[in-house]
This record gives sequence, C-alpha cells and structure tokens, in this order.
Amino acid sequence: MRINFFLKCSSCGEILDQKDPSLKCPKCKSQLVVDYDYEAIKEQVRHIFDGQVSTIWKYRPLLPLINEKNIISIGEGGTKILRASKLASYLDIDKLFLKVEAWNPTGSQKDRQLSLAISRGLELGYKISITSSSGNVGASVAAYSSKASILPLIMVPNIAPEEKLAQIIMYGGVVIMLDTPSNIEVASLVEKIVEKFQIYDVVTAGTHNPYTVEGGRTISYEIYEQLGQLPDVVIAPVGGGGLLGSMWKGFKELEILGLVKRNELPRMIGVQASGCAPFVQAIKEKWDIKKVFSTPWGVINTICNAIADTIPLDALHALPAVRESDGTAIAVNDDETLEAEYKLSSLEGIFAEPSSSTTIAALKKLREEKIIDRGESVLCMITGTGFKDLRSIMKIKGKFVRLQPNLNNVINYIEREFITKNR
Repeated sequence: MRINFFLKCSSCGEILDQKDPSLKCPKCKSQLVVDYDYEAIKEQVRHIFDGQVSTIWKYRPLLPLINEKNIISIGEGGTKILRASKLASYLDIDKLFLKVEAWNPTGSQKDRQLSLAISRGLELGYKISITSSSGNVGASVAAYSSKASILPLIMVPNIAPEEKLAQIIMYGGVVIMLDTPSNIEVASLVEKIVEKFQIYDVVTAGTHNPYTVEGGRTISYEIYEQLGQLPDVVIAPVGGGGLLGSMWKGFKELEILGLVKRNELPRMIGVQASGCAPFVQAIKEKWDIKKVFSTPWGVINTICNAIADTIPLDALHALPAVRESDGTAIAVNDDETLEAEYKLSSLEGIFAEPSSSTTIAALKKLREEKIIDRGESVLCMITGTGFKDLRSIMKIKGKFVRLQPNLNNVINYIEREFITKNR
C-alpha cells in the first residue's frame, strides 16, 4: 500500500521520514503533527467510504501506519449511533443522536487512539509503553500493549477510581499511583521518564505523541457514513481536547476529500466540569496557545475525573475546532452531570460515566440558553461506560428499598407505591 502520511513540526516546519521514531521535532523539540497526501487518497474515496462501518482499520489509507502486519486490533470502532427520542423530548429538541463510544472493547473511545498508537509503536520497535491516566487511557494502553507484547507502565493520579485500576491490572498493566490529583503533573513525570529511558510515550496528547490524536478522526468518518450526512452540532467532553480536535480534523478531511461542503460541517461544542474547566476559560477569554499552556487550573473539584485535566494539552487542535466551526465551550456542575447520567440511563438505556454524561447536561443548558435551536440536529458523544466509575453514582439516593421477605409486605409496598399511583 502506498504511504500517504508524513510528520511535520508545528513550529519550524521540519518534515520527518515515516520511519523516524521521533515523537517530537528532533530539531526544535516542538510538537509534531501528522499530515496526509489527500490527492492520492482521493483515488480511493469511493472504496473507503462505502456506507459500511467495521473497525477503525477500514480507514487504513487515512491512518499513519506503514505495514499492515503491525496492526494491533481488538475490534475498536464501528460503534453504533442511536436516535435518542425520549431524551430528545425531555430536552426539547427534535433530533438527538448518541455516538456510543462506551461500546469499544475496553469501554471508551480511547481504544481508537491506542489501537493506532500501539500499532505504530510496534512498527517503530518500542518494547515498553508508558502513559499517565485517570483510568480510561490506562486500560486501553494496557490492553493494546499487552496484545502487542509491549510492557505497559500506567502512572495514575490519586483520584483514579478503583474500578478503572482493577481493569488496568487485569489487562496486564503495571500501575504506579502518584499522590497527586493532577493528570498534568503525572504526565510531566512521564515525559521525564521517557527522556531518561527512551521508552514509548503514549500519553494521549499530541504534545507527547502525534499518533494518539489521529485515531479519533475515524469517529467523524463513521458519523458521516452512518447518518448519510453530518449533524448541525456535535457535543464532546473535553479533558486534554484531543477528541474534539481530532473529530474536527476528520470533518474537515471529509470536505477536502469532496464528500461534504464547508457549510455542512457541524458546530463543535466542548464540555468540561465546572470544577476543572481550563478549556472553557480559554475559549471564553480568547486565550492563545501560550496563555493556555502557562495558565493551569487550580484545585480540581469534580467527580468527572476522566476529563479533569488542569491544562488542555491538545489545545493546538481543540481551540481551532471551536473557533473555526463557530462553536463554543460550556461547563456543567456535578449535580447537573449526575442528573443527566440518570436521565440518559433511565430514558435511553445507556449507562455512561459522569465525564461522558456532561454532554447531555450541556445540551440541557444550551437549549435553555437558546444557543442550540430546537430544530437543529445534535450528536452527543458518549465516550465511556458507567461501569468504570460506580463510586460517583452512589450520590444518587433513594433508588432502592429493603423489605422483609414476606409476601404481604411486598404486595402492600407495590400496591401503595406503584399500582395506586398509576391508576
């Protein structure tokens, strides 16, 4: 297969050979970005975009890998889009779609990023991978690295839920917990360890690894193929910003490849928890990249640990996603998020972790503030399963009752609470 990709420095413009194992520019140490020969890819567009979805590797010509023998896959991608009619009625919107990334192999959208990044790491000859993670990335790194016979070292902050730690360990990951709540502080230590031992940095931010953000583009391709068109609005949770940025890159590529027109691209809306919202602040106050990286969030105060990044490391991609698409960013508090999580589960049968449920909480506020019109079609990203963070939902009270095992007691309770009230 023809090699359609190359790496380019975001600062000095240096172009690297595809076989170069560098994850940062060897000249100026700046962030590398992956670019593609879209003219060559256009020749294959009809075969690539055939209306069917499977795994991310269906889009092989648009992914940065030289040899197919290095593909490490567990069936990631091809997640369903659901039409959420009951939730739409509750939120007073005509068309609401849910892209349920929680149904990926390890339970989150990170599998797309790590399938690609670990495949590329195997191709480049790495034997040990390392990442910082509050859980989702760690599970994915552990699963894909172990499958590739690469040793996964997972450094986690002290806010990581026990369910996620157990999952990482079961996938063969070596967990190292650091006594700090900050993902950024952990990622900084990872960077120093990588420099010392020259192991594979798979922190899912372009500042660490240019390949990790590329897998998220496949979500945009699937949305186009599954819906037959693009929604008016896409709402995604933001931690580092890689998901938002990579999806926007994917949507723009659909235009480059001649599949959609510019005015068909969706508005991109990023959501954060109000207890850790540096990206929202950056959008509202119109910060540039330098300001973003020099102004970390203070104390983290949210149950949404999966998106509690004190610096949005993928701001290089995420800021343009909002600004170029005429989108916005919004913060929601934990009470709003837990309410949204319950509504999503009880109305549509989708159990999502709090960080994912922020998109539903955000849509409620966006409708109330009339930032989104009733007639617009909206797609919310549901990025991770609720089974990864059961501790947080225990704050939802009064959902069960305990009775003595006596038939009359049970009959009386059901009749009093449900039969009589629903006559």
